[in-house]
Amino acid sequence: MPKKHAKILFSILAALSVWALSAAAVTLPQPDFTLTVTAGKNRYVFTYPEIDFGADGLPYLKNTEAAAERIYYDTLIPPKDAAVAFTPLSKRKFSFTKEQNGRAVNVADLAEKINSAVKKGTCEIEADFVTLVPQVTKKKLEACTFKRADFSTNYENSAENRKRNVELAVKTINGTIVGDGEIFSFNDTVGERNEERGYTRAKVIYEGKFTDGIGGGVCQVSSTLFNCALLSGLDVIERHAHSLAVSYVEPSFDAAVYYGGYDLKFLNGTGGPVFIECYADGINIVFNIYGMKKNFSVKRISRVIDESEAGYDVIEDETGELCGEEDEKTIIPGKKRIKSSAELEYLQNGIIIKKLKLGTDAYAGQKGVLARKKYVQNVIKTP
Repeated sequence: MPKKHAKILFSILAALSVWALSAAAVTLPQPDFTLTVTAGKNRYVFTYPEIDFGADGLPYLKNTEAAAERIYYDTLIPPKDAAVAFTPLSKRKFSFTKEQNGRAVNVADLAEKINSAVKKGTCEIEADFVTLVPQVTKKKLEACTFKRADFSTNYENSAENRKRNVELAVKTINGTIVGDGEIFSFNDTVGERNEERGYTRAKVIYEGKFTDGIGGGVCQVSSTLFNCALLSGLDVIERHAHSLAVSYVEPSFDAAVYYGGYDLKFLNGTGGPVFIECYADGINIVFNIYGMKKNFSVKRISRVIDESEAGYDVIEDETGELCGEEDEKTIIPGKKRIKSSAELEYLQNGIIIKKLKLGTDAYAGQKGVLARKKYVQNVIKTP
């Protein structure tokens, strides 16, 4: 062999020897290399062609992030929030189901761990789990069971149809839970007042007059709830006054409602759920609102700015049957014209910390009916 060719051959052999030594020093995964990922009770096996070699000669797992996400969703155990069961009008109003922690793998960390294992030729790795903590705990729910306020009005002297309407509406509202940040709507909760749903005709106020209408009496329920919501510290965002002043609450503290129109709405911004308990026992309509304990009390103030008599329509009592022994007698009392305003005072330890003006209302008057004996009208008074 020529000397020149021998030198070339020697250089090639030397280069091959160096490459062989380098290959022996770094053990790289072969095409049949298998990576097993253990995640809890689940095992995930990755091999060729999922594991391949790049242009740089280094191995990698195709779509590592997608593989890590699949393991995440397969093994995810979501946390369970604590739950509360509300049973109004019972001795034990609240019962609780305790919260449960969940667990999940960290997708980014798992993807990095897989990539590192493949490059190093590691055949098996174990996914790490993190604890998922529920947002709602039993302790947090238990803190929402304090009575924030109560309010009642009397309906003892109502006609039977009116009583039936009142009791039906109250029954529908009883047990309502309003979540934190949610808005309560009276019309959405009670629904349409019609005969198909059991409501009957009773006196309602319509355009400044008392008239018969389906669902008469329901406005006393909304007014009672309105006042309870105010005392609870809830934010009333819709309320309407009647056209005539009512007898069961002070001026400017009534709340007129009719389905498809006037509504009573309030926002729960207390930081936790509020629970509404109510009943009507034939004498009183009673509302109780439970929720997070408040560190203040609320005082309602009704101010009559102006009032005037609406007068009377006089009817002649020819027989004396209406007036009896009296010369004249009120048959139907009139209602005064009233302009009023409402204000709230928030107190801590008896000290006023805030005042809130709710607004001003104008109530129309209504003439009464006066019976007068006929002979009295014919008397001529002389000086």
